[in-house]
Amino acid sequence: MASLQSIQNNHIPHSSHKIPATTPPSFDRLLLQHQPRDLERPTTPKNASFITLSSKDFSTPNLLKLKKNIHNKEVLFLKNQVLNNQSFQHLQQSLKHNSRLEHLIMSHTHLNHFAVAALSDLLKVNHFIGWLVLNNSQLDSMRLHLLSQGLKLNKGLKHLVLDDNDIGDEALTDLLNHCEKHPRLESIFLKNTLVSKKSLNAIRIFLKKNETIKRIDLRGTALSNEEEALNYSLDDPRLHLK
Repeated sequence: MASLQSIQNNHIPHSSHKIPATTPPSFDRLLLQHQPRDLERPTTPKNASFITLSSKDFSTPNLLKLKKNIHNKEVLFLKNQVLNNQSFQHLQQSLKHNSRLEHLIMSHTHLNHFAVAALSDLLKVNHFIGWLVLNNSQLDSMRLHLLSQGLKLNKGLKHLVLDDNDIGDEALTDLLNHCEKHPRLESIFLKNTLVSKKSLNAIRIFLKKNETIKRIDLRGTALSNEEEALNYSLDDPRLHLK
């Protein structure tokens, strides 16, 4: 089973290797960043205590300050960032034993294999984070597999947003298999991903076995134009295609 430690040992760039903060996002990513918020996603409470972080907050001299600042916050915004491996390791360490934070928002933040492994390891031990928002974070099948391993042992997540990532049928099937017995998961958002009709059987099985799921959102995917899938969504309104 892959973990943060195993990825370090397999020569994924060491945490001291810095990804340039000036890496220009693609035109598609810039376009997505300026799209209106999807009103059908779960929202964070307006009165929740929050903190907004950037790459500079994760430098080693700021680590103790970082833990202190996050300690009593309910929402952490880490959006539109390009962070190095050390930053993700610091984030994991800061949140590992945090029992206050409920919303982790990382939209449009580049997540490499090291970052996803750190998130996966975090989800294995932190059961207080209820909202994990990773839309347009350059997730692919391999990275989603890493995240799925953490979700299998997680007991607290309620809403998972994975919109606008390169996630296909194999990756979705793997995710659903790992989350089959998740005790609290209510929604999975996969809008504008690469999911097709091939995933329909896995979706059916998951909806039958998972006792807490209320919504699988696949708007903007190939499934949203498949007659078989549309007919099934009429029978099971938890599958959202339009």
